[in-house]
Amino acid sequence: MEINAKQPDAGHYVTNVQRAGDSITWEDRGNNYTLFLRAGFGKSVEFEGELFDQFVAKCQDDQTWQSLLMGMEVRVTPDVTAVMVSRGVVNIKSYRIPVAHAVYAAYACDLQQNVMDVYLPNEYYVYRCEVPAIVNVSVGQQTVTETKGFLFSKHTETRVVGYTVRVQPIPGYDGTGLGYTFDGCPYIYPITRDLLGKPFTVALYTAPNGTQPPLKVVPMGSGYEINAA
Repeated sequence: MEINAKQPDAGHYVTNVQRAGDSITWEDRGNNYTLFLRAGFGKSVEFEGELFDQFVAKCQDDQTWQSLLMGMEVRVTPDVTAVMVSRGVVNIKSYRIPVAHAVYAAYACDLQQNVMDVYLPNEYYVYRCEVPAIVNVSVGQQTVTETKGFLFSKHTETRVVGYTVRVQPIPGYDGTGLGYTFDGCPYIYPITRDLLGKPFTVALYTAPNGTQPPLKVVPMGSGYEINAA
């Protein structure tokens, strides 16, 4: 398999790469495949030098190459994956995002038999798109109801004793980007990967001034958008 790196021209390019809901869209010309590289949010993806050489080496393996042609994701390095999206007969320029909290870079590819030309964009082309993770969170109060008093003074009181927190799963989450805290609390407690997708309990927090502020989930890094239910 021969793979050549070429400069973009008026007949071969990808540009205007952007997020549209749960997909990535783009404009292109002169390509029958679009190659996407994915790396962690905020990381640099430059398809040249060692990274390009590693991609070419991976493609010499027939099983890896066939996986790419079938639209399957292939790991190029421990930090970068690749997937090829066929233009196809319907000319759909949309790729469903498999992992949020990532950066995607797109490249025009012209594949003819066993030779593929990859057109590497310059600063005039919008070929990168950062995709933050939308974090769906629900926080419910845990309460206890107590009966107090005697006879005619008997009454019930309900008080908050803690919280039930649920954070929806985030594909590719590394366990370090989210935490929970309270107003006035000096600490942010990490939400690890094993806590996602299931409810977990957090005890009530009493601030130094005696108040009991509500719990909130907060980002501990960039690229997370909290959507509290």
